[in-house]
Amino acid sequence: MTLKKFFSATPWVALGLAAMLALSACSKEADSSANSEADQGNTVSNVVTEEPATEPTKTGKEGETPLSLGEMVEGDPNAPIALIEYASVTCPHCANFHETIYPAIKEEFIDTGKVKLVYREFPTAPAQLSYIGFALARCSVDVSGNPESYFAMLGMLYKTQSKWISENFKPEILKIAAQAGMDEEAVNQCLTRQEIVDVINANIESGDKKYGVTGTPTFFIGDDKLQARTKDEFMEEIGKAVTAAGL
Repeated sequence: MTLKKFFSATPWVALGLAAMLALSACSKEADSSANSEADQGNTVSNVVTEEPATEPTKTGKEGETPLSLGEMVEGDPNAPIALIEYASVTCPHCANFHETIYPAIKEEFIDTGKVKLVYREFPTAPAQLSYIGFALARCSVDVSGNPESYFAMLGMLYKTQSKWISENFKPEILKIAAQAGMDEEAVNQCLTRQEIVDVINANIESGDKKYGVTGTPTFFIGDDKLQARTKDEFMEEIGKAVTAAGL
C-alpha cells in the first residue's frame, strides 16, 4: 500500500504507520544510568534495518533537492565543528535538553560560528506522532524557503509537547502548523510526502548502523559520543573540542 492511499484510508495516523509497513523493527535499551538534565532515557521503539525504498525526489528549476530533504543544520554550515544530535520530538528528555541546556550551547558556540548543530530525526514512541511532527518541521522549510523554520518548528513542538502528544492531537498540531503558515490542506499534503519519510528513515538507519544510537537524545562530535548529561558537562565537552581545533 502506498503512503498516499494509506493516509487517505486512515487520516492523521498514517504517516508513521505507513512509514513502517515494510520495515523491520527492533527495540533498544537506553542508557539506564542517565538521570540528569539531558537524561537519555527515551528508548527507540522502531529502528529501520534496511535501505530506504526510494531516493529523495529531485525538484526545482535545476533539479536541486528541496531544502526540506537536506541535512538540517543550525548555525553556520561552514562551522569547523559539527555537533550531531539524534533526537525525537516525542521524547521528553529531548524537549528538556532543548529548553534548558541548548540555549547556552547556541549562545556560546553556535552563534559565534565555532560549532554547527546537525539535527537528525530518530523517532520514538508514539512513533506515528513523532513522524508527523518531523514531517511538519521539514515541510515548514518549503513554506518559508528558510532552513531555520525547521528549528523554529522543533522549538514549538518541544515547548508544547505535553499538549499535542495526546489522543486529541490533531487540533494542537494544526495550531502549531498555523504558526508556520500551514493550513489544514497544506498539512494534509505534507503528510503524504513519502520522500520525507524516506529521509527520516535514512537518519534512523545512520544512527542505528553507523553510530549505534539506542536512545534519545544522543550526541556526537565527529565519531566521538558525548557522555555529558548536565549543562556544565556539555559546555565543558564542547569547549574541549573547540580548544583542540584551535578556535
